[in-house]
Amino acid sequence: MNVFHDSISTTVEMSSTEAQVAHATSKRFKFERDVAGAKSARIQRAWVSVDLPEGQDLSFIASVDVTMKHPDTGEILHLVTGGGFKPGESVKELEVLYGEDIRDMVRDQRVTLDWDVQPNLLYRGFSEEEQMLALRFGIVLEIEVP
Repeated sequence: MNVFHDSISTTVEMSSTEAQVAHATSKRFKFERDVAGAKSARIQRAWVSVDLPEGQDLSFIASVDVTMKHPDTGEILHLVTGGGFKPGESVKELEVLYGEDIRDMVRDQRVTLDWDVQPNLLYRGFSEEEQMLALRFGIVLEIEVP
């Protein structure tokens, strides 16, 4: 079996004030490999980590959802999700919800993904001074070629 992997990653930056309300962002990505001629392309795994500031953890987040709109039907597809972030946790695997082939949603090696980050309303760890936060997301595709 000829299996290859391709990945996309992005950083979602927000201030500590913005992190206390729902935060949504949409980004367009280009895969290195053209999946059109592949036998299949599926999301293998996904993760989230917090980069900044030093010592910050993921517990300020209640949940993260990554979706995409099917380019032909307009249907919203739930790709990955995560929640239950604990104090001290700075990296966490996200649950893959969409295990089906995504080749028909990739156009010209590109996809547009939407991130929805919901705040933990009980979190009280931010200082009074506004801080900048950076969440890094990664998604790995497993591509099987004939």
